[in-house]
Amino acid sequence: MTEKPTPGPWRAEPYTPSKSTAPTSWCIYADNDAGGDPEDIIAEVYGREPMKENARLIAAAPDLLKYLIEFERHAWDGDPRHREADTLCQRARAAIKAATDE
Repeated sequence: MTEKPTPGPWRAEPYTPSKSTAPTSWCIYADNDAGGDPEDIIAEVYGREPMKENARLIAAAPDLLKYLIEFERHAWDGDPRHREADTLCQRARAAIKAATDE
């Protein structure tokens, strides 16, 4: 992967148009300041519920990837008796590759 993703932390906030009483979408922002700048939007979640929960999961992506990489580096000790850890590390590597194309 030649380009790196936008660094975290990210946060999710509801978007409620001025003529609406409920959020019509949730925005994922790359900055840490309340009321983020539209230029800092990473993604916007529309559609059916659970919009809020989906947006929060997306916003957690940088931390999830960071800790998955850390887990993968430290979890497997090479001991063949720890097959379950090996399987988890293989799954972690596959998820890291899917997220980073590395």
